[in-house]
Amino acid sequence: MSAFEKRLAKGAELQQELIDFLDANGVQYLLSGYEHLKGSDDAMRIIRRNNDGGSLFIRHYPDVSVIKPDRSVLIEVKNSTGIEKECYEAYKALRVGLGINVLLFLRNRKLCRIDDLIFQACDTFDRVAGFDVPVTEGVWKEPRKLPEDQYHALLSAYRSKGKNTSGCSFAFIDFRRTEFYELEAITYSLRAAA
Repeated sequence: MSAFEKRLAKGAELQQELIDFLDANGVQYLLSGYEHLKGSDDAMRIIRRNNDGGSLFIRHYPDVSVIKPDRSVLIEVKNSTGIEKECYEAYKALRVGLGINVLLFLRNRKLCRIDDLIFQACDTFDRVAGFDVPVTEGVWKEPRKLPEDQYHALLSAYRSKGKNTSGCSFAFIDFRRTEFYELEAITYSLRAAA
């Protein structure tokens, strides 16, 4: 099993843990993320490759929706220590533009609000690739801003070490400074939102 397949399996396990919690507490929900969409293979391939607003919205829509007429809570399940910039910006747009509460259920098995997410400061040196990678705002690693030959060298270095990277801009979550909530602590809030 590749590193990517292991991460997917762990993510599925994490999502099932959240679903089991929601079921056990009578919270009504929809599985709503991109992975749950049904359609033609061509349409899915096009959405996966397109970077237009509609495709990005669909691709980065949170995994679980808890919806009530006066308030919605969207929950993204992420089994990683980081988040892609496009993904983060899409969640912030849902929060700021539409006023929807967006939560992340992370590998530490806790929830955090998108607004509470804090990122680790990041230097330009990439230990896996062995060379500098552009960093913006002190936190966002930007591999695609590398010259093409270095970008491909970075992808190759990650693959050769059994690590996964999409090559997209990303930041590492600061698990020590981000405010987290236990699932049990917000049962009432989620039930109220259902």
